[in-house]
Amino acid sequence: MKITLRQAHKLIDKINSRLATFQISATQQVNIWEVESPAETFANLQGQFQALCARNVALVTARQTIRNQIAVANRNGIDDTVAARKAALDTAGFLRHQLNTVNEHAVNTPVALARKLEAERESAKGSSAASYRGNSDTIVVCLYSQADVDAINDKINQTQLAIEKLEDQLSKLNSSTEIDLAVDIEQTLRQEGLL
Repeated sequence: MKITLRQAHKLIDKINSRLATFQISATQQVNIWEVESPAETFANLQGQFQALCARNVALVTARQTIRNQIAVANRNGIDDTVAARKAALDTAGFLRHQLNTVNEHAVNTPVALARKLEAERESAKGSSAASYRGNSDTIVVCLYSQADVDAINDKINQTQLAIEKLEDQLSKLNSSTEIDLAVDIEQTLRQEGLL
């Protein structure tokens, strides 16, 4: 049976949900007043326990087989797209961080810095409050001009468009790339009502 990678991921989620419902314990509580035949009760409990263990092993095996098939399919092109998307996200994050450090009130040219330095020095000389200035003897300098900020914003927009294209490509690949479920895996999943 062929299924798409998208369906395979959903199957893994279903398997995980089913496995989470299993209460596998080698110890069971028995009501002393309800047991008529200890041997029969023990055999029933043991049979139920072994059947649940077998179901658990079968589902874990199916899940791992599907994961392995997804990994093989991913090596055939999807991994490259995922890596490109991750790189684009990292780039966009870095650029956004750089813009977050921009102070609009900072000087951003050598001429503006020279003027600001001169004005601040003159203000400090003539002020009797110079001793109260404390740490205000500094000036904030922004290393980005408005043209730089605009260029970074353009680069962020371009990167975001590239990310959207890569996400569309991943969606298409997950919808069109198929894996082939082995008959025994298919049978296990059908018995569990997952297919």
